[in-house]
Amino acid sequence: MLKIIKLLTDQINLSLQQLGWSSSLKALEEAPLPRIERIDSFERRFNEVENDRQRVKERLLNASQCII
Repeated sequence: MLKIIKLLTDQINLSLQQLGWSSSLKALEEAPLPRIERIDSFERRFNEVENDRQRVKERLLNASQCII
């Protein structure tokens, strides 16, 4: 059982390093989470950006069809 825990902990630490996390797993566990209002704000902004991106994509498609 301890071997499995060690293996999983090593895999988690490697994955965290690949994500750019330079501290320990313990530090991640203790890191404060953002307030739900902040998360909601970012979600709204990401959705707005995605909608803008989709509109630009559609305009480019329409423009390229007019050229051809």
